[in-house]
Amino acid sequence: MNKNNQTSLRGLLSQDEIYLLDFIKLIKNTIGSNILWIFFISIITIVFSFLVYYFTPLEYESKSVVYIESRSTTSPGGAIKDLLIGSVPESNNNSISPENYKSIISSQVFLNDLVEIKFSKDYLSKDSINLLEYFNAITEKDIFGSTLFLIKSKSAKKNAEIKISNQIRDDGAIINTINRDIVFSNQIPPIVQFSDARLNAFSEIKKRIRIEIKDKTLSVFVKMPSSYLSAIIGKQFLERLLIYSSSMQMHKHNTNIEYLEKRLSEAETKYKNAQRKYAGYKDNSLGVIFESAQTNNQILNNEMTVAFNLLNQFAVQLEQAKIDQKKETPYFSILDPITIPSEPLEPNKSSFILRTLVLAVVLNSLFILFKLLKK
Repeated sequence: MNKNNQTSLRGLLSQDEIYLLDFIKLIKNTIGSNILWIFFISIITIVFSFLVYYFTPLEYESKSVVYIESRSTTSPGGAIKDLLIGSVPESNNNSISPENYKSIISSQVFLNDLVEIKFSKDYLSKDSINLLEYFNAITEKDIFGSTLFLIKSKSAKKNAEIKISNQIRDDGAIINTINRDIVFSNQIPPIVQFSDARLNAFSEIKKRIRIEIKDKTLSVFVKMPSSYLSAIIGKQFLERLLIYSSSMQMHKHNTNIEYLEKRLSEAETKYKNAQRKYAGYKDNSLGVIFESAQTNNQILNNEMTVAFNLLNQFAVQLEQAKIDQKKETPYFSILDPITIPSEPLEPNKSSFILRTLVLAVVLNSLFILFKLLKK
């Protein structure tokens, strides 16, 4: 066998018979003759990974676990329960899947409520800030977001938005914010035109929140640049989530109770008026024995009885509606309370070491392959 053919990859590939041992020897010789380059590539990879690790912003993640009380899927309150625990209802009426629930927490209505909540900047600070202001401040500090090109493009976009807004502001058809009261009003809300800053806050918070639904538990994860913020925003997110869920479930009950309270008030007014008419007629017709007087007396008495029966029916229905509302109010038990995380989620030291080793192996392998093909 020609010795030159044994020392080059092309020579080995040109032979009629190729042996694995020859390949191993060729790779070994190539590594031995380029050991300094391999060492240099490894050092550069390690230094680069260390710099990436060092400059990677810290991210902390808080976690909370909520247990949702089990309810029958045939009851009116079954929809939100099925929604939270991820179970499949027996009936398709009012059923909501966990996928829909995850869509709700990423909706602009929910996020708009969340970014408006004030919280203290740190443990000892008396100053408060909301997520809209917080993410705006981060964006303004971004080096790449401060380039002249982006400034010009944003300025042009804002000018265009101002012109459009001025043209349609007078008719009240467009609003710049929205909340769950508008959404749950059983009416089509106006068109919403969110500002760039608000949309940016929506985008940022959606990247930092996630939920997991397993069996009858709901796990909430919130990731923020500091351990305190991850815990305080996690608390606000969970509170808003439970309030929003309860509002969805209770809206129909509340609407029914408001309607019954209004009708009860009207029925009470009618009954009192009927009482006054009957009592006044009785006083004025005292001692009158005409048949017409007795007939009018019976008519007014019947009207008062009907008004009383109607009042009584609405009173009973109102009490029953309040009982149903209490029964269907979602109940949540906190199994794992929110705690301030002690260790950052990112950057992960073990993950960085593993990726550094993989990157070093890949780069050195490519270098050795290049040397082999070059021969």
